[in-house]
Amino acid sequence: MLYMSALYKKNINIKKIFFFGSSLITIFSSAYGTIPKENQPFSTPQKIVSDSQDRFSGMFFGLHTGFTHLLAQNNYIQTNRNPLAEPGSGGIETIGSNGGLIGIHTVLGQVYDDNLYLGGEITANYYLLKGVTRNETYFEKSVTYQFKDNYTAAVRIGVHAGNALVYIKSGVALTHRTVTSAYPGNEDVQTYIARGYKKGVLAGFGVEIPLDKNISLGLEADYTDYKNDNVFHRNAANYSINASTYNVKFKITFKI
Repeated sequence: MLYMSALYKKNINIKKIFFFGSSLITIFSSAYGTIPKENQPFSTPQKIVSDSQDRFSGMFFGLHTGFTHLLAQNNYIQTNRNPLAEPGSGGIETIGSNGGLIGIHTVLGQVYDDNLYLGGEITANYYLLKGVTRNETYFEKSVTYQFKDNYTAAVRIGVHAGNALVYIKSGVALTHRTVTSAYPGNEDVQTYIARGYKKGVLAGFGVEIPLDKNISLGLEADYTDYKNDNVFHRNAANYSINASTYNVKFKITFKI
């Protein structure tokens, strides 16, 4: 009998403890809500990617326009004469020309967890640029060096800082150029000395800021060096034109 009474009291105490514990859980859940999944034991860590970080990862297509400056250093020597003894038969002159450009670009990029950005780009540009012209005192003719369409491929590396993407780039360029000559007073009649595509190397930097998850605006500056462009001219005169371009571009880019 005493055993049954002790067992009955023990069951009552267990029920009280269970009821008290259930009440605490109910009160805690009501006040604080359920335990977040990421804080539960054995839960898998969730990767958090910001909208702007995701905005710069993937494939993109865009349009750009801007300003360009063509700088051409013309070195010419009359090979069958001495330029030191006969002024006008040789010399160096640097001429510049300002203009604009329009183009399209395609980008493939990725922002990693540590905000490192790696990407690549291909661009096609058309120069709205007047050529640079040098008047030859010895030949009584002028020589014009002009750029037209341009294509580039470059690697980009940068960082995702805040909502912006900041990067530098380096690559190669292929530009269609023409070299023509004309007699003074008859510039409309141009004779081609050389034409075709010239290879160069480029470097630049830029920044992009997202407008929303699919559109961003950018500002970019780059420099391209075309090294020496050796041209053979009449009367055994050798021309070596060292050309370079400085571009500033305003870009709008869409995520594909």
